[in-house]
This record gives sequence, C-alpha cells and structure tokens, in this order.
Amino acid sequence: FQNRKALAEQTDEFLFWRISEGGQFQKIPKTIKEHMSPQALNLYVHQWSAMPSWRGILTEDQRWMLVDGVRSKTYEHE
Repeated sequence: FQNRKALAEQTDEFLFWRISEGGQFQKIPKTIKEHMSPQALNLYVHQWSAMPSWRGILTEDQRWMLVDGVRSKTYEHE
C-alpha cells in the first residue's frame, strides 16, 4: 500500500478485501471485478504476494479502521 496513485484508484471495498484476504486468495469476488477495469486488475491484484490475511485475526470493524488508515495516508502530503 505504498503507491499513492494506485491507492487513489482503488475502492474501499477492494482495500477491505485485500486486507482481509492478503495475497493468498483463491478468487477475486465478483463485486471487486465489477468495479475495476481489466487493466487495474492486472496492475493491482497479484496473487501470492507476501501480504498476510487479517481475517480471523482482526475483527471486521478493525479491518475497516485499517482501510480508513490507509486512506488517510493516501491523501497525506509528503
């Protein structure tokens, strides 16, 4: 989540999904695919990344708080 331009192009639902599933996901949910272009999917959805899954470790509310935190960094001035 270090590329601010890429973050600005993602929906909150996408960020929540990635935080929840990490890099070891089986498939991309239909709701995510419907809101991303094929180019964005190729650029930003990489299976087998090192990012861990936070589902089962953090509650749903905590994962949404992470989305808010990531968003606050997206718009923060350097």
